[in-house]
Amino acid sequence: CRRRMGNTAATSSSSTPTMAKRAASHAGSWYTNKGAELRRQLQGWLDEVEPTAGTARAIIAPHAGYSYSGPTAAHAYRHIDASAIRRVFVLGPSYHVYMKD
Repeated sequence: CRRRMGNTAATSSSSTPTMAKRAASHAGSWYTNKGAELRRQLQGWLDEVEPTAGTARAIIAPHAGYSYSGPTAAHAYRHIDASAIRRVFVLGPSYHVYMKD
């Protein structure tokens, strides 16, 4: 099994897919670098959301610093049923590499 994340690939000899991990490059600037505090913040924002629609098949969510976008992003993520996810596609801009037409 092979999965791609950026320029790194993770492989597994079993049928269970693995995910590549990378360092949290913005911890301490765009969000806290304290794991327990970050979990509390994220769970708090998710807990405050009252679902207003059915389960989402796709979402568009902000990704700015969590102090700015956390509560808004929680509204999008709260409508996901993670048990039904088979594939995740993330589309976003390149902030560090020039992309030619």
